[in-house]
Amino acid sequence: KKILPWQIYAKKVNIDNQNQNIYYNHAILKLYHIPVFYTPYLTHPTIDAKKRSGLLTISYERDSLLGNKISTPLFINLAPNYDLTYTPSFFRKDNIHHNAKYRHLFNNAKLDTEISYVKENKELRNYFQANDINLTKEKSSKWAINTNYNQTLPNDWNLALNSKKTSDHSYLRRYREDFNFYQTSQLNLNKNNP
Repeated sequence: KKILPWQIYAKKVNIDNQNQNIYYNHAILKLYHIPVFYTPYLTHPTIDAKKRSGLLTISYERDSLLGNKISTPLFINLAPNYDLTYTPSFFRKDNIHHNAKYRHLFNNAKLDTEISYVKENKELRNYFQANDINLTKEKSSKWAINTNYNQTLPNDWNLALNSKKTSDHSYLRRYREDFNFYQTSQLNLNKNNP
């Protein structure tokens, strides 16, 4: 018999198909049959529910530079064809890294934009200096913007725009996994082969 990695146990479970919700009373989350979390009340959408606003899965990371990091993403369904995900991440010395991802589907195009920002406080900057991390000429406010736009044009043509910009290299090294860009822009116009 296959063991599920996680399960929710509850005294009472109510499935509301009309509103596409599942409600739990006195719920316990178990990982490999070991209780790890209790809540008196829990609700989440059914598997076939339409997209809606709400808190997404909270994540925890341990980073050698930033320490313990907890991210709490909030999904905001603005309309059927566009949405926003805002994720504050809390880490060492009471710093907050802000990240917002905006997605928009048009009839023949798609836009994805991601904006990130952090203002390193004095305690974090002192920690960096104490650990031989060079801060020479660095600003405490750091940011990055990444935009992708793709459009299908008449006569089998495609337009693609990709633009990436960041405040400085140190932002990418500290806060991003994909630190292979600093400032790039590309515009492509291609014709599909028949």
